[in-house]
Amino acid sequence: MPDHTNRAGDPYDRYIESMRSEGLLDEGDRTTGAPAVTGAELIAAERKRQIEAEGWTPEHDDDHDGGELALAACCYATPIPLYRKSDRPLAHNIIQFYDPWPWDDGWDKRKRGGNVPRIPDSNAERVRMLVKAGALVAAEIDRLQRA
Repeated sequence: MPDHTNRAGDPYDRYIESMRSEGLLDEGDRTTGAPAVTGAELIAAERKRQIEAEGWTPEHDDDHDGGELALAACCYATPIPLYRKSDRPLAHNIIQFYDPWPWDDGWDKRKRGGNVPRIPDSNAERVRMLVKAGALVAAEIDRLQRA
């Protein structure tokens, strides 16, 4: 288990502190070496942030009834580059693959290497992407339960 204690300036710690400063997380016990909060708590806090800070309300989510929330979650959660095969081959039957991100690139928070999403290069960045994915999965579950 990673040690999240005594690492001033660490991206994980900055993320946790930003969530606390926004009132999304309570103080955790930082003396044991255990994570200050669980993954489930991080996901719940991120979902709350998405609703309150970004305005991604349940009503907004209901407009995404084509699986976009789940697909975006997959894009954030994957530990390897994820591609989707095009249904239409190019000339000479050349098969084409593309990034399955469901919305405009401006909404994509994954880091990129050129026009290709790249794999997170730190545990803190990986946790952040998994938290986003988990919050999107929660939003999709809630949307399906309302439908």
